[in-house]
Amino acid sequence: MLTIGICDDEKEIREKIKNVVEKTMFDNDRDYRIKTFSSGEELLQENVGEIDILFLDILMGDINGMDTARKIRENDKNMEIIFITSLVDYISDGYEVRAYRYLLKPVDEDIVAKHLKSCIKDVEESKGKYLVVKSDDGIKKIYQRDILYIEVLNRKVIIHSEKGNSETRQTLSEIKNELDSNMFYHCQKSFIVNLDYINKIKGYTAVLDNGKDIPIGRTKYKDLKEKFFWRLGGGN
Repeated sequence: MLTIGICDDEKEIREKIKNVVEKTMFDNDRDYRIKTFSSGEELLQENVGEIDILFLDILMGDINGMDTARKIRENDKNMEIIFITSLVDYISDGYEVRAYRYLLKPVDEDIVAKHLKSCIKDVEESKGKYLVVKSDDGIKKIYQRDILYIEVLNRKVIIHSEKGNSETRQTLSEIKNELDSNMFYHCQKSFIVNLDYINKIKGYTAVLDNGKDIPIGRTKYKDLKEKFFWRLGGGN
């Protein structure tokens, strides 16, 4: 089941998008639920981690949509955010929060449906991607979207994820071949990093959201920066 969030301070816009979502999900035979919010404050009081796709107005009350998205990204890297705006001025800011798409007001129902269908496909593919990890404890399934980085330490491959760390007897090359190449980058001989968890690149170091420093090989630096900015821009 997919959870779709709609956050806009205009009731008419919320209802319009809700109608499009209901029709699109019905036509594509998807199980879903919809949550609507009239402000960023109301949205942030919810368990936003349950939302897969969020339609988010930028120009709202005390906390605007861009600041709301920044708050969401502090804890959730996977939610897809589709901004709704009447101004193009904010589009460049969307790279910071990895916006999926922008919808310009007045909202066109056909365009909403088009981007929603594309987003559903990407979310379902992302949710379904996982690693089958072989270790001394047996076989474990780890979702790729939860992996922060992978390293070789003392001749062991360690997978660091939001759910904990796992050691495996597999080689780094074997693991790399199973990963989504759009999401992960082999940045140094002993490290593979998830681009979605990089907060910034400082010199030859990728700083993750949790403060962890990941080394970048000198020959990988330029390519990693390009991939990182591409990913920030919604590349998938």
